[in-house]
Amino acid sequence: NKMTEFEKILISAKEGSESAKLHILDMYKPLILKYSMSDYDLFQILAQKLMDCINKFKVWFRKEKYSKASGQGIF
Repeated sequence: NKMTEFEKILISAKEGSESAKLHILDMYKPLILKYSMSDYDLFQILAQKLMDCINKFKVWFRKEKYSKASGQGIF
């Protein structure tokens, strides 16, 4: 079984990849812009909160999707 593209990016972001973090930010940018209501400061706060969430997000194995032998898994 293969990980989805998003799962790979999320794991890379959690491991410290700046390009992966920027990729996730780009994915969520339209939503962040919507809720920041064109306020640059609020956009920065929401973008930082997204980065905080990536750092705090717990990654664990999903038995039904990945085997323990593969050593891969998320959620």
